Amino acid sequence: MITLAANLLGTRRAAAALEFAVVAPLFLFTVGMLFQVGITLYSQTTLDMATRLAARTIQIGAAQEAQDSRGLFEAALCGSATSIFLPCSELLYSVASGSSFADIAALASAPAASSFSPGAQGSMVVVQVFLVQPVILPLFGSLLYPSGRMQLSSTLAFHAGYYGSQT
Repeated sequence: MITLAANLLGTRRAAAALEFAVVAPLFLFTVGMLFQVGITLYSQTTLDMATRLAARTIQIGAAQEAQDSRGLFEAALCGSATSIFLPCSELLYSVASGSSFADIAALASAPAASSFSPGAQGSMVVVQVFLVQPVILPLFGSLLYPSGRMQLSSTLAFHAGYYGSQT
């Protein structure tokens, strides 16, 4: 019995396999989490850029002066969100305007449906764009997002410029 224990403790043949069995799950977990965080940061940056470009159509008055102002805004938003991680059909937005920012209620979570009220020249405008999508790697993403879905949002508040003919 003593010789069997001595032989098991003295052998090095299975040491590499044992070390791999201990280290490999930790390594794969770290790589998976880095991938999920990278995808989230990339999606957020792309959403911010798309929101900024779409809001610009309101800020310079192009959306208000267009025949289909909502369509122009959506085209600018979806044209900028060209990523497999940002499907245009999943984007929800809220465009609200008022005479002051205190008059405009910002949303804390994604609305049930998109709303669009760009206001007139000189009005205060808040543009919010939301994306709720499943995590890419459910095993790793569920640690960051317990519901299995992540919500990304981008918000811009600005003073709509004076455009067109001023009287």
